[in-house]
Amino acid sequence: MRHAIRNLLCALFCTLFLILPVSAAEVGSLLLTHVKKDVELFLVADETGSPVAAFSEVRQTLDEVSLSPETAKLFFDVAKKQSLCGTVQSKNEEGEIFFSDLKQGWYLVCGAEESAEFTPFLVRVPMTLEEREIYHIKAQPKVDGPTKPIPSTPLDPEANIPQTGAILWPKVLLLSLGGLSILAGLFFVVTGQKKTDE
Repeated sequence: MRHAIRNLLCALFCTLFLILPVSAAEVGSLLLTHVKKDVELFLVADETGSPVAAFSEVRQTLDEVSLSPETAKLFFDVAKKQSLCGTVQSKNEEGEIFFSDLKQGWYLVCGAEESAEFTPFLVRVPMTLEEREIYHIKAQPKVDGPTKPIPSTPLDPEANIPQTGAILWPKVLLLSLGGLSILAGLFFVVTGQKKTDE
């Protein structure tokens, strides 16, 4: 009887270890940080990289190399042209958005409004990093915005140096020490001549 119970427990334990990794690996999540507006998420391709039916107009199979902004824009343009609805999430107080229960595949992340502040991008669940599959992904969108203009002429470095007085005191100190050295030398020369005269 003891052997039968032990064998049954071993069989249950082995079954549990075989089932858990498979079921845990089926879904992932995406955490976006430093977000200012609502974000929309679209499943654009299955785990093999083939576009899903709604995005079949894009005739490109996705792989790790195709994670470019240009490829994301192709899917973004199809979503807008066909007025597709994705999953929309709002940010929390910390500026984070969390998408959970994501099945394996390729996702387009974009702003939910026309005035989105970041460039649409693609993310794969699971993401492969150093030959490991990562199901819980953290990303920070690349923010679009006005760029600072580059000045046509270089700035005058002398004009931008703050005058704190730090440049003046070494000169005064060196001049004072030099003057004292000259006076000390004269004093010793004069007093040395008086001693030789006596």
